[in-house]
Amino acid sequence: MNQSLLGIGNLTTKLTKILFTHIKHNLPEIMKEIRQKMKECEDDLRDLGPPMPIQNVEKTQLLWNMITDFIQTYKNTISGKYDSKRTMP
Repeated sequence: MNQSLLGIGNLTTKLTKILFTHIKHNLPEIMKEIRQKMKECEDDLRDLGPPMPIQNVEKTQLLWNMITDFIQTYKNTISGKYDSKRTMP
């Protein structure tokens, strides 16, 4: 056997070339899959709506708005008024 083909150095060189070729071949597909997953995550986040407030003042305001909306919906229901916010599934 040819002695120039033996040894750790030659094995390292050969495996590096194989790995580089493999990465070069598969990288476009990996990037495509990453973009697709990112779009799915962004769509899921958009469906969840705006993020919850962090500061206590904002949390209080959100809670106040939710209570006010509930009270108004309750009043409309009792009085028989149609509330466009309430939709049937």
